Amino acid sequence: MSQEFQIALDPSLNLTPEELTAAWNASPEALAAGRLTTERTALESYLSADAAVLLLQTAVTIASTLLADLLYDLLKEKFYPKKPKVVTIDQGDGRPTIVITIEE
Repeated sequence: MSQEFQIALDPSLNLTPEELTAAWNASPEALAAGRLTTERTALESYLSADAAVLLLQTAVTIASTLLADLLYDLLKEKFYPKKPKVVTIDQGDGRPTIVITIEE
């Protein structure tokens, strides 16, 4: 059973959706969870108007905490000397949103 996640990138990351998509899809560990696309979706009301929202379609159901850990590890390894902050918000509609910011 497949599952869809929204991934929201805070503008303070200075990371484009294309950069994250390329890094995710180049990582065997991340790609095993699903392919990330740069399809833009509507912003949720709790997100900054400048946030970029991506879609991750997984081939199987995956725990959002596992997905958040994969994103954290990938961001820490590829992009940031500071710790990324990855928070999962469950909207109750079956499509969690994972918000990525940088810890101050």
